[in-house]
Amino acid sequence: MQVKKKLIKKYLKRDGTLKLSKTSISMLPKIQPGQKITIDPTAMPKFGDIVLYLSNNQLVLHRYYFKIWEKAITKGDNNGSFDRPWKFINYIGKAKVTINFKERLFVLKTIILRLFKKTRLRQYLVQLYR
Repeated sequence: MQVKKKLIKKYLKRDGTLKLSKTSISMLPKIQPGQKITIDPTAMPKFGDIVLYLSNNQLVLHRYYFKIWEKAITKGDNNGSFDRPWKFINYIGKAKVTINFKERLFVLKTIILRLFKKTRLRQYLVQLYR
């Protein structure tokens, strides 16, 4: 684990940022699988920020909630429960999500469909366009 962390820190020192691509669905709908993410190692996280850290020799990208006694509490937006507390020394950086036009349209479409499911407007539109 220390080797992986050292390599990441070395790369971050050299280039200033780290660009990654998310592969899991734990941060849906905010971050889609394959979406590009930039990591800023100098920023300290605040409540609600998305952070990158090492856990069990794997990189984890989840939403930061708080730190207590040198342990941080995070949670994936699509997960039902909080992650196990992790040592803050494993913090790598704060994530900045870059969204291209197609991804924005997908997110907008998802939000609209969720709203329509909760209203009669969806029923009206379905009948109108049959």
